[in-house]
Amino acid sequence: MEITGPERLNVSSSIAVKISGIQKLESVTLAKEAVGAKLAGCTACQIGTLLARVRPNLGNGVSGFFTASDGAMTEPIALCDLGTGWLVHSTSTATELPPALGGPLRVVFPEGSRVTSICGKSTPLTLKGVVRLDLHSEFELKDAKLNQEVSTRAPSIMAEMEQEHSATLLALARIHGGVKCPASVMLAALDARGLTLRVTDKLTGAVSDQVLAPFPRPLESMQDVATMFQQMHQEAFASLPFAFKVHARYYTEPTAVAVRRAYKSSSAAMSRRPAVAVTTVALVAVGAALLLRRRASSK
Repeated sequence: MEITGPERLNVSSSIAVKISGIQKLESVTLAKEAVGAKLAGCTACQIGTLLARVRPNLGNGVSGFFTASDGAMTEPIALCDLGTGWLVHSTSTATELPPALGGPLRVVFPEGSRVTSICGKSTPLTLKGVVRLDLHSEFELKDAKLNQEVSTRAPSIMAEMEQEHSATLLALARIHGGVKCPASVMLAALDARGLTLRVTDKLTGAVSDQVLAPFPRPLESMQDVATMFQQMHQEAFASLPFAFKVHARYYTEPTAVAVRRAYKSSSAAMSRRPAVAVTTVALVAVGAALLLRRRASSK
């Protein structure tokens, strides 16, 4: 079976998944109550398990549709529903699923699923002879100019975020990666979907390379990055306890960043106008202290 897109920005790619590979993934024996008598006892892999292996961290706004060898196609299926379906790949005797049963790959959705038949019936979807899964994301960039701008500016934006917004990145790692006590967070990518984090767990030392912190809405301009990052910051810390805020340096990072910026700017100006440079540092320190007091009072 072939799986296409989406990955980065508006670039779609294709990957061929062999049946032998699907058979090696975690599978279950289908019950008659879930899929009917014909497929009872057959072995199937959940679609969500396959996507986690070949297309991890797809992000928001993704849907997919299946195509069969005879050209039959399903309607687009939202990712949250798509993952609940099954790819039937083997019979009850562990042999390849024959065409008579809809093989070599057949998609079925269990009873009670919200994904209904392509024939307009209320029964759960089933499609024989599946050969292709096309994934689409509404977050993909269609504007070529914006696409180029994101690609060009992403490295500098990522560097700035790592240097000056580490507290926010730690919070996002906990919210979206489930890492209760992240030691450090690096940015692996910034694209149309959001931020891809590389998280090191302080407790276990384990590293997660593909933690997606998705944007809350599709990207329309580069100005949206700062706006949405601020929104993500506020929403993340609003749900986190005081102890984690202290761990993440939520209260102290603004002061440290302000002082570091003031030092850099004053160093250049010190030789020319020392009095102005000293005043600038003092004003920045006062501003940082006020911001720190405001954050502390809002905990």
